[in-house]
Amino acid sequence: YKRQAIAWTLKIAEMMEAEITALHVQDTYLKQFYNEIYAQGRQEYLDHVDQELRKHSIVTFSQFEAKVKQRKIVHYTIMKTGDPLEEIMKEFREGSYDLIVVGGKPLKGIKTIKSRNIPAKLASKIKKGALFIIRGN
Repeated sequence: YKRQAIAWTLKIAEMMEAEITALHVQDTYLKQFYNEIYAQGRQEYLDHVDQELRKHSIVTFSQFEAKVKQRKIVHYTIMKTGDPLEEIMKEFREGSYDLIVVGGKPLKGIKTIKSRNIPAKLASKIKKGALFIIRGN
């Protein structure tokens, strides 16, 4: 779903000769469980989560950068930390964007209850220019 969203974004940017701003939010969701870890391991856990979030962000941006540079599209990258839904909405409201492209995966069964389903929540909040790429089965 991430690859498909990137592919659509690049196609649209090429067709419209538009600039792209890529936003990646380091989700701090896992940090909430630090209280459940014995005191002596808490800091190690938090350090590990931070390190994994940084690694994931680097991989995500480097994949994106490689594809954008091949096509010579003007682009910017923004990295934020926090709740993805809140950070995406804040950036979309504060920026002067015409379109937001979000990747997502189809959810079935118990996953529809357990998931935070950010694309669906964004779809209910964004009133203009949204394209949601949901991978088929």
